[in-house]
Amino acid sequence: MLKRVSFILLCSLTVHAQDSTKKPSDKETAQQRARAVIERSIAAMGGDRFRQVREIQSKGHFFLFKDGQTAGLAKYIDYTRLPDKSRNQTGEGKNKEIAIFDLSANKGWHQEGKSIIKEATPDEVRQFRQTVRHAWENLLRGRLDEPGMTFFYYGSEDITGKGEVEAVEMIDAENDSVLFYCDLKTHLPTRMEYTSVDRRGEKHKEATEFYNWHLVQGVMTPHRQDNFSDGQSSSQLFIDEITYNPKPALSDALFSKPVPEK
Repeated sequence: MLKRVSFILLCSLTVHAQDSTKKPSDKETAQQRARAVIERSIAAMGGDRFRQVREIQSKGHFFLFKDGQTAGLAKYIDYTRLPDKSRNQTGEGKNKEIAIFDLSANKGWHQEGKSIIKEATPDEVRQFRQTVRHAWENLLRGRLDEPGMTFFYYGSEDITGKGEVEAVEMIDAENDSVLFYCDLKTHLPTRMEYTSVDRRGEKHKEATEFYNWHLVQGVMTPHRQDNFSDGQSSSQLFIDEITYNPKPALSDALFSKPVPEK
């Protein structure tokens, strides 16, 4: 459980200097300490090389769970153009399924087999936008300096049951919160938590844990991610191959409306 210091209290406290030098407030100090944790984590993942990633191509497999039991296994191929374009394929030939989203155009499509093309529903686009908003790759690359973004620090003494870690809570201007846990020794992320809202307006506690880190093109990369929803395992993702900023660059056609195959 986190022993969260009241934001109101942090704002009201002041440092009474004995000389004319202005010292940072407790709030500013807390923000700086939290940002330092994030910066150490980014440095551990490759620093500028991590920041400069714009496109990602990966292959792997994932397990789906329902009621604690394995509900499915599939191989996938994924293409991502940060921050808002994605193409994910499972299966092959007549059994393949492709989901494409381009949030800059507020569009999405589904392809089943070779010829069945369907527009993504507005709710599916909204759900994907919510996923992108909370994606750790985007949070640590592009959202840190958003207007209104605030940070809270939690030391290992404030956290129980999570090992030797420290944590940072990021709260944006819309009061949307994401909590990052980082290993005290490696500074790599170990877990993130946030709240999602489904199409019925019901809230769910989501979490992702990161394992099996490897250096790829100068970027530390978790090759296993365990996902949880409301405390229950929902999926496991395993990366077999991954390329950052592939050459040649990913084609725009990958993120456009698919054309039926003959």
